[in-house]
Amino acid sequence: MMRRLPVMLLVVAASMGVTMAGDRFGVGIKAGTYGIAVDLTGRINDYLAIRGSYARFDHSDSIELDDIDYDGELEVGGAGLMLDIHPFKNGFRLTAGYFSNRNDLVIEAVPTQDIEIGDSTYTPAEVGTLDGGADFEDTAPYFGIGYGHAARGPGRVKLILDAGVLMQGSAEISLSSSTGLVSQDDIDQEIENLEEDAEDYDFWPVVAIGISFRI
Repeated sequence: MMRRLPVMLLVVAASMGVTMAGDRFGVGIKAGTYGIAVDLTGRINDYLAIRGSYARFDHSDSIELDDIDYDGELEVGGAGLMLDIHPFKNGFRLTAGYFSNRNDLVIEAVPTQDIEIGDSTYTPAEVGTLDGGADFEDTAPYFGIGYGHAARGPGRVKLILDAGVLMQGSAEISLSSSTGLVSQDDIDQEIENLEEDAEDYDFWPVVAIGISFRI
């Protein structure tokens, strides 16, 4: 139910925008650091608009973390509601909103040579498989600026730009060994090292560009 709530809110917000703006609304399609996104915008008046957005991007690749090679699966995106403020009644906007955030990283390592975990060195047989990941807050506020008003003329097709930050909080790191032969103290030390590396992502940068269509 919690996963469906953001989508339901997005639909409600879009409906509000359409009703309040006298059937003037727009659709935007964009790509950026928060994935491939679809926006629905309803104009309240010349200064305000409500925007619902859904973004998603999944990517698998090898990644080195604290000198250990992992196979990583990155999930980016979320669903959100935003208020766009157009102080000059043109395309420039200030934006504040809230997102159901799906950003997370799943990692797995099957070492083929000795590796250092925490303060100790372990053989592949002792490690087995290292499984872990990084989870961020499920909901996060968003603040940004941008350009473009999908629901307002003149013109039906426009360029849209977004630049902002998603305040997703500190990552919750998990890590475990399949054999149970790795010291918990070393696992905890490795988690601490990974948490330090993840501090750079407490604030997720959102930059996107795309096109919008007024309907």
